[in-house]
Amino acid sequence: MSPLYKTISSKDIPLDAETTEKLCLYLEENHAPVQRPRFLGSGSFGYAFKINSEKAVKITSDDKEAWVAEFLRQQKLPATSPLVRIFDVVELYNTDGEPIYAIVEELLSKAPKKWKTLATSLLAYDERQEPDYDDGSFYFGQKTLDELDDEDLPADEEKWVTKFLKTLIKLDIKYMDLHEGNILMRGDYPVAIDINNGKEEQKIKLL
Repeated sequence: MSPLYKTISSKDIPLDAETTEKLCLYLEENHAPVQRPRFLGSGSFGYAFKINSEKAVKITSDDKEAWVAEFLRQQKLPATSPLVRIFDVVELYNTDGEPIYAIVEELLSKAPKKWKTLATSLLAYDERQEPDYDDGSFYFGQKTLDELDDEDLPADEEKWVTKFLKTLIKLDIKYMDLHEGNILMRGDYPVAIDINNGKEEQKIKLL
């Protein structure tokens, strides 16, 4: 039983032993080396684990997040992107026979308070976000960018927000879930994670 298997199976994830072992073998073969794996955290739809010093895997039941992740994987985002870089996405089936996904992404670190505060303040401006008429929610888009000049932001924060918004617009991604827990750091550069809306169903590799 590998350290990665022990780490993943220690959490209440609806995967049987055989499927968990299959996933671990896949990660060990395709994203080696596995070094000191550990649990990173959990949310409404999934769990995240460290694979090594450069990569993490998120196991999620959110199909929309998996679709966006697969789209981002195909874009091969640069190391300067304000969005998390995705290396791999695979589909498995849980113990109820429902799809569940493993998303391999870059390992990031916690953000300092200033970037968490920025995420919280941006989220508060629903009137400066684009309405999604399908479900009544709001997302960050051209309207947010157009009205950015009204914000009194420090130069480094304004530069990042501008690049973040332009990237979303260029990729046609509707990002709704920006909060302080979804801003992490790549070195000293902030990165948005858990992007879970804006793309139609993608063909994902079945493990």
